[in-house]
Amino acid sequence: MCLHLAGEQQTRGHDVLIHFFEAGAASEKAQAMGIKVTIQNVTTYSRSARWKALSNGLRRDLQVHPPDIIHSHVPLTNVICHRVAPKLKIPWVCTSHGSWRQFGYAPQTVRQPWLKPYLQIRHAVGDRLATRSAVRIAAVAESVKRDLMKVGVPEEKIVTIHNGLPPNPHPL
Repeated sequence: MCLHLAGEQQTRGHDVLIHFFEAGAASEKAQAMGIKVTIQNVTTYSRSARWKALSNGLRRDLQVHPPDIIHSHVPLTNVICHRVAPKLKIPWVCTSHGSWRQFGYAPQTVRQPWLKPYLQIRHAVGDRLATRSAVRIAAVAESVKRDLMKVGVPEEKIVTIHNGLPPNPHPL
């Protein structure tokens, strides 16, 4: 969906840049579509050093290529954008594709049932903290919106935009 959104924006005349935290199939496809791409590969860093490296790398890219708006799509990028966007005074919108509730049904909870409440609490707190500085939050379903509100995200910050199929989807 991210590539489709970026491609649509580009065809409408917008200058689009996607910042990837690692190289892979998505970054290659974006480049093949003619979308400007920056890749920050930090897989060799320790976990604690990785957060700082990701934040610093995104901050550098945003200073070199100042955008009108930042749009993040997954929990990791939401946390990084929360750390970077307010300091650069760039409006930031994030999309919440799922609810913190879903993490209670991760495969590892079958053998370790104590993980269910831990994962749900961790992701609920993460959703609340990571989205504090977002200007708007796009929830992909009303149930996601309700769950964000349950952890304290103000309703006026959330808009529901259902995921859809591209106008000309490729056959499966």
